[in-house]
Amino acid sequence: MRNETKERWEQHPDFPAGAPTATPDGSATDDNSTGPQVSRNRLLSDLANLTERNTRLVGHVARLEQGQSEASDQDARRATGLGTPADTDTLQRRVGHLEQQVSELRNQLSDAKKTSRHPEPPTEG
Repeated sequence: MRNETKERWEQHPDFPAGAPTATPDGSATDDNSTGPQVSRNRLLSDLANLTERNTRLVGHVARLEQGQSEASDQDARRATGLGTPADTDTLQRRVGHLEQQVSELRNQLSDAKKTSRHPEPPTEG
């Protein structure tokens, strides 16, 4: 049975060559049976730790994928003009400046009409 179990694990791509394998009594040995002995509890502990690590890595990959998706979405929105402008403060300052210019130009126009030689005809109202 030991050889069947060992052969099955050795075929698995994640099982390193020459790694210890479990025996029916719960202990594990390497290929030459004179090397380090690994207990069943140690193997179960390693399995639990690796399973937990795998779970953390899966979560990390999911967060990275979500961030990548959001970044791609924002890039696409900016490229098509569908998204919110990145710097609304700059745009609001520009709007304020333009409104001030419009007000000044209206005042200048009003002053120019008052001092012109050809006064504006009265409006009917």
